[in-house]
Amino acid sequence: MSRYIPFWKYGLYIGTSAGAVLAVASVNVKEFRSSFLLGAAECSTTDISANVSPHRYSAAEHYPNLKGHTNIMAQCLTPVIYAALRDRVTSAGVTLDRCIQVGVDNPGHPRIRTVGLLAGDEESYSAFSGIFDPVIAERHGGYAKGDEHPTNLDHTQIKGGNLDPDFVISCRIRTCRNIRGFSLPSNVSRAERRQIESVLTQSLKNLSSGLKGRYFPMGSFAEDELASLVNEGLAFDRPSAYYCTATIGRDWPDSRGTWYNYDRNLVAFVNENEDQLKVISLQAGGNMKEAFERFCNALIVLEKSIRKAGYEWMWNPHLGFITSCPSNLGTALRASVFIKLPLLSQDPRFPAIIKNLRVHKRAVPELQHDGVFDLSNQDRLGISEVDLIQQVIDAAHLLLRMEKRLRSGRSIDHLITDA
Repeated sequence: MSRYIPFWKYGLYIGTSAGAVLAVASVNVKEFRSSFLLGAAECSTTDISANVSPHRYSAAEHYPNLKGHTNIMAQCLTPVIYAALRDRVTSAGVTLDRCIQVGVDNPGHPRIRTVGLLAGDEESYSAFSGIFDPVIAERHGGYAKGDEHPTNLDHTQIKGGNLDPDFVISCRIRTCRNIRGFSLPSNVSRAERRQIESVLTQSLKNLSSGLKGRYFPMGSFAEDELASLVNEGLAFDRPSAYYCTATIGRDWPDSRGTWYNYDRNLVAFVNENEDQLKVISLQAGGNMKEAFERFCNALIVLEKSIRKAGYEWMWNPHLGFITSCPSNLGTALRASVFIKLPLLSQDPRFPAIIKNLRVHKRAVPELQHDGVFDLSNQDRLGISEVDLIQQVIDAAHLLLRMEKRLRSGRSIDHLITDA
């Protein structure tokens, strides 16, 4: 028997069952509209709305309550769009309600704008284009139906890719891939997920020389060992509550695993959260060019291996590489540097400088006293991998020029015009 204990002083309801905490949901909390903390056993949630016949209730009766939601899906979904799309079902059984559920259950945060929409399969992007297209346009700066996405993995085109190691602690490049013909994680069956794991692990075996490594199923780690590997960036933890609301946490840890090379600077996550494969190139210091070379070489080998096995990545000329979340469409690439900017970050113009360079910055809490930021590309779609990497490199070079001038007591006014 579940019971709810009100903690009005803190704006919380805590649901318990047999002494175990099931959920914590914030109510009327100023900073956090809603959040859920689910125990391990509750991670394999079920999409109840998918079991309700769409014809039993009208579209108006079944339309989700999006009042107070700040995610992009909630902004774009109207009763008219919902009514037009809710009866459609893809060949893999994906419905509109399955795609939007993550955004219904996770309203977002006023200061952190999430997407709130996940594709259940490749077909979702065409079957439910009435909602996916406006979300894509909003997330990717007006990207339109007729636009085409370029792909370029020629690492030799990168210029000035070795950043000052006195200011750059590390570099990291990641991307995601999904195999055509299988469902995406929110809709995948156990059998599909296992087959995906088999195909990907066989392909990873074809990485050789400095890229050669080993695969580890997630269920093979002791708790303390897993925590250590997660901290190193070599493994991933169980799905968060956010992903559980999208039914991505089902059957954990079945057919999930991590692969990394013997040098521990190339990592592949299999069936982690949103996508079937995540590839990560890690680099100590500032040699972004070397990290990108390793990244490109691995992706080229993996694509050849996938094709040889009779498969191909989800990809099309308009959206590039297909991912569950529309935010990652195109390159699915995030290139980041941990960069020291203690003086520049105190300049009141710093936020505007970052915005003009089309990069994102995140504070690194454990290094906050050193003025360290995680600097990464803002764009994903409509720009090639080479151009995105170059954009981050160029931005880092300019920011470091500013930081060094401030250290020597000189003005940066003329450099701001270049930003």
